[in-house]
Amino acid sequence: MLRRKVNVVIECLRVLNGLLEDVDNGSIREEFQSRVARLNELLVLRLDQLSAADRLLQEMLPYA
Repeated sequence: MLRRKVNVVIECLRVLNGLLEDVDNGSIREEFQSRVARLNELLVLRLDQLSAADRLLQEMLPYA
């Protein structure tokens, strides 16, 4: 469920990035695109960490 929510946020960031293309002020557009890109990188990293933790939990389940 958390993974699904992270994917939704990533998709929202993609949409936001597309909307930023319509911002006339180039410096503001670039600043926010940079921030959105950084947030996306962090979310992808966390998603990878969640996947790794999930795999470890699945491996440990038989021993519980």
